[in-house]
Amino acid sequence: MKHPTQINYDGDLVEDIGNLRYDALRDFLWKLKEKIERDGDADKARGREQLSGALYAASEFLDHAGECIQWAWEISEPHMK
Repeated sequence: MKHPTQINYDGDLVEDIGNLRYDALRDFLWKLKEKIERDGDADKARGREQLSGALYAASEFLDHAGECIQWAWEISEPHMK
């Protein structure tokens, strides 16, 4: 499978993702974390230790980012209408 180099999207993807409500953004980050971790598992199974290590590290950062956004959600959720 060839990896695409861009997403076909007519809007401003970064703005649209960044404008998600924090609980939805958290879910997006955690789903992306799971995808990157699966990629790491696949590369590890193929003996690509350096690549899988890099992907595992990225998945950990995404997990942490999701935790931080969860914290932001806990702060802001009581003030949401």
